[in-house]
Amino acid sequence: MNTAAPSTHFLSAQSVYVDSSDTLWVAGRGQPRLGHAAHLRRGQLVAIDLTTNAVKRTIVFRTV
Repeated sequence: MNTAAPSTHFLSAQSVYVDSSDTLWVAGRGQPRLGHAAHLRRGQLVAIDLTTNAVKRTIVFRTV
């Protein structure tokens, strides 16, 4: 069982892309896990600086 906080990892990475400034963009979709309300997540786009391995930006998509 994964005990890490849902906000600190990807539940389902769908696509990755590295741009010309060495930023890794990761698109992930929200993925509810049955019986675990704490794991309800929205889709997101995360920018990671590959030089420092730090998250530069997180964009969370609204659910409709």
